[in-house]
Amino acid sequence: MATLGFVGLGAMGGRMAKRLLDAGRHVVGYNRTPAKAQALVAAGLTLEKSPRAVPRPRMQYSAWSPTASPCARSPSAPTA
Repeated sequence: MATLGFVGLGAMGGRMAKRLLDAGRHVVGYNRTPAKAQALVAAGLTLEKSPRAVPRPRMQYSAWSPTASPCARSPSAPTA
């Protein structure tokens, strides 16, 4: 079974990752605030220390707020 990678484990990414963990999938992720991902770690998520450390599986999900710091946003992301 493929490993799924998540960058951004907040309201949207965290819920998607949790559902996949509950379904028995292997999920690796990164969150700007690691403490906020501890419930997912307890559910089986492998938490990485940087987004670059998240494996590049066939499919990778990225979810972050459009109000994230400029260094965390894509140049094409909408501004607040």
